[in-house]
Amino acid sequence: MNKVSRFAPFLLLLVFAAAAELHVQRAWAEWQWRRAHSSRAAEQSCHFVDGNPDCWRAAARLREQEGGDALPLWLRSLELDPRNAEAAIASALPLESAGKAPEAESLLLRGAELNHLWQPRWSLALFYARQGRRPEFWRWTSEAFDRSYWDHTAMFRQCSAQGGTAAFLLREILPARLDLRLALLSYQASQPADGQLRPVAEAVVECARPDEAGEALPVLVDAIGGLAGSGRPEDAFRVWMSMCRKNLVRYAAPTVDAPVTNPELRAPFLGSGFDWQAPAANGISSLVLTGGHGMRFTLTGSQPRETVLLQQWLFLRGGRTWCLTVDARTQGIDSADSALYWRILDAETSLPYEADRVPLHGDEWATTRLRYRGPPGDRLVRLALVAACRPGRIRMQGDVSLRRVELRAEPQP
Repeated sequence: MNKVSRFAPFLLLLVFAAAAELHVQRAWAEWQWRRAHSSRAAEQSCHFVDGNPDCWRAAARLREQEGGDALPLWLRSLELDPRNAEAAIASALPLESAGKAPEAESLLLRGAELNHLWQPRWSLALFYARQGRRPEFWRWTSEAFDRSYWDHTAMFRQCSAQGGTAAFLLREILPARLDLRLALLSYQASQPADGQLRPVAEAVVECARPDEAGEALPVLVDAIGGLAGSGRPEDAFRVWMSMCRKNLVRYAAPTVDAPVTNPELRAPFLGSGFDWQAPAANGISSLVLTGGHGMRFTLTGSQPRETVLLQQWLFLRGGRTWCLTVDARTQGIDSADSALYWRILDAETSLPYEADRVPLHGDEWATTRLRYRGPPGDRLVRLALVAACRPGRIRMQGDVSLRRVELRAEPQP
């Protein structure tokens, strides 16, 4: 008994030393796998910390980066941590490639049960797409969209490959969220014209609130440009009308018979879509009139010989006669030098439909009415106030002020 008592401290010391050595080895191994740059080094470390699933997942990621077979490593991590969604999803693809679709599906479903974000659901959707099981594809795609929060381009491409039209996505798949509808609109605008851009734009307008105009307007204006540029100006104009009616654009909605937006020239202009634009030019400055509506342009005489002061894109019905009504005055401009003209220009050729009329001139506010013969067919046109220079005369100097610009179709006989 005394002999045992004598050796007990040494035995305890040996036990503690062995435990300390094992602890140091495990700590060293854990440090090694955390800084490992190859799957082999990480896997060797994992054998010292075999109960740590994080180590096996790290080794599996490295093996995938190297292009090797990571399935055994993922499966080992899954044995140690059956509730890890990453390992379940990562194990599914190689199992599917090996012809074990039922096992892959089971793991993907487990991943979706464990992780409620978008990635497990989109992984399931892609699995069902590869398996040709469209009902399941659309179900999980809808759930993935509901949880998605970044670039949706790849998802929309896959939906198109599965035969999903924009109308179908809006009706059956996409949650009624503005960000998703805007993403779909951006995607449709980047695709060849197929007639789906206007319905998607109108769906965005329907979903957006006035306080969300800042988010929606840039995408909607791009869509309007796409419609107009693809030969569908009426669709572009009708989307714009919807935006005005929904108060996403703060003006009363124009109409087909009275197509000018913001006829009172309330500033600031949106500067895009079918609103007024005041292109910058050397020698010309502009100022908002008192009261917040109306504009004054000051010409210094150093402006180009011909330049646009103010313009707006319009959709005009063909075969109509139009009456342009303008409240304006000029100050400091000699009548012999005045060369301020309103022109209706073709959007494609920039040629006027009629020759210049009598130029605007007068020191007092006055209403001018001009009749124009419109294009023979429905067209996108540009209504522009042009500052020109008469032959043999100097360039104009002075101010031109506007407070109302309207264009209305005259009644047809």
